[in-house]
Amino acid sequence: AMLQQTAGGADVFAVREGPWKLIIEKGQPRELYNLQQDLKESRNVLAGEAAVAGRLIAEYKRIRGEQTPPSR
Repeated sequence: AMLQQTAGGADVFAVREGPWKLIIEKGQPRELYNLQQDLKESRNVLAGEAAVAGRLIAEYKRIRGEQTPPSR
């Protein structure tokens, strides 16, 4: 998995793994996209892909060394 942070140090992170992209932004709901099926990131599939989201959140925590990622 790869972790990206927006330019300027804002609290917006993206975790990428295969076709999946999880967006974590402080104060905002998390978003999960399958870029293979939705390159424009128009359909948040977080609710239907809980296992994928959980795996990427765990990877975010591991990389950042945090117990809880920002937001919900």
